[in-house]
Amino acid sequence: MDRGRVVRRQAAGPVAEAEPPDSVPFAPRPVRAGFVPGAVRARALTVAGEEPSRFRLSATCLTFPPGSRTLVTGLSGSGKTTLARALAGLTPATGGTVEHDGARLASAVERRDSTALRAVQYVHQDARASFDEFRPVIGQLSRTAVLLRDMPADQAYEEVAGLADRLGLRVDDLARRPTALSGGQLQRAALLRAVAARPALLICDESTSAQDPAAARATVRLLVRESEEHGTAVLFITHDSALFAPVAQRRLRVTDGRVEECDATG
Repeated sequence: MDRGRVVRRQAAGPVAEAEPPDSVPFAPRPVRAGFVPGAVRARALTVAGEEPSRFRLSATCLTFPPGSRTLVTGLSGSGKTTLARALAGLTPATGGTVEHDGARLASAVERRDSTALRAVQYVHQDARASFDEFRPVIGQLSRTAVLLRDMPADQAYEEVAGLADRLGLRVDDLARRPTALSGGQLQRAALLRAVAARPALLICDESTSAQDPAAARATVRLLVRESEEHGTAVLFITHDSALFAPVAQRRLRVTDGRVEECDATG
């Protein structure tokens, strides 16, 4: 190139200007540093606290590539759930951004469209509060796939029923209202509802706290399967690190709103 012109160059220097091309080749748009196709990324994500000098979540930069599994630990009140809720838009960030595949997601969940809602799914720790108590549970689960994936209702129902079987949930039980199910059953149902969206990032906040050991292990197996077969990035937030550590590929620790990377023994 010479002042924006294409020239033919030999050892002695430019000898002839190239002929103008018949067509201009496609020029791809610049790729931002650190871009990972299909990933969910937090860029300087921040949640302010009541005191100006103290943050509930200090500026945090994280990338969740497709199929990744990340374990987050920390003491109660350290900021683990704040991180999760900020990623999902349930606690609007006061600084920074959340992106999926390079596209910025609104900081508040109310402003996210169906594509953004599907991208990041959050499984609440209080599963019972996340259900409409007047509607059968299985209808609420399959409705997610209908709304966020445009699936026909019958196909969504069959998919949810198949997932339920993997977690030891009977369709007859899910056909009842939430008040008829135990806490452990509702936790597994809440997880299925999020999985039915086929999200890019699935956030599980203490998602096995009400489950017996067998059900908890089934939950972990399902999450690993989703990450491996569907490329879902999974974020485990838990006090029970022994359950999730064997399947996690990365470990983070949150302390006073600061997110730090851990080594294999951290």
